[in-house]
Amino acid sequence: MNEFTSCGAFVKTARSYFINLDNVLSISPYGFRMKNGEEFPITKKYIAAKESFLRHKFGGGHA
Repeated sequence: MNEFTSCGAFVKTARSYFINLDNVLSISPYGFRMKNGEEFPITKKYIAAKESFLRHKFGGGHA
């Protein structure tokens, strides 16, 4: 697990799901839609995945 998250582009969205933020097409209150059309849920425990996506997409806080 740490190998995925240390790469920076992967986040955990639910107990059994890791996604590559580079492949996210859109985000909703309930999950991520990937470029290939698949959808992955965001559970309450992993709500920080949304913030990770926004930082990754828009560069918030990166120097």
